[in-house]
Amino acid sequence: MKILAIHNILWSHYKAKIFTELHRRLQKDGIDFFVLQLAFSELSRLGLKADLSIHTYPYKVLFPGKAIEHIGHLKKTKQLLAALREHQPDIVYLNGYYDPSYWFVVGYCKARKIKIVLDFESSEISRRRVWWKERLKKLFLNQCDALVCLGQKAAEYALEAGSRAGAHYEHQKCGRRQ
Repeated sequence: MKILAIHNILWSHYKAKIFTELHRRLQKDGIDFFVLQLAFSELSRLGLKADLSIHTYPYKVLFPGKAIEHIGHLKKTKQLLAALREHQPDIVYLNGYYDPSYWFVVGYCKARKIKIVLDFESSEISRRRVWWKERLKKLFLNQCDALVCLGQKAAEYALEAGSRAGAHYEHQKCGRRQ
């Protein structure tokens, strides 16, 4: 089995820990896990030094010389679709629904019966809600086969937003699935 994770920026330290642990655990089961990072960083963090030693999982930065904000949607979409054809994953792990190029990734995956897992961090209070965006979000969420909700509030919001993907939150302290 092959899992291809698509993430926005390599700079993200907490995601490095998540991807490292995922890779370690999946490797034990013979599952191929690879991460496509779209860019090294974003404009607000370009001047900050990143510790690349924490990224101990296999990855590639698609646009290494650019901040994420400087990558056009058409260029990003073409590169992502080419990467999907190259990697031929069984599962695609997306880090959100905010990027227009991700809609094309979802369309590609649906046409080829590739499972989609969405990393969902939003909560009811993270942004002001606009009705038409909420409808688009629901449409996107319902294309996903599973959600990984980063926190109980995110899981609650995913269910409230109408997700049918079986959102759950792993409560780390007591080990209970909620």
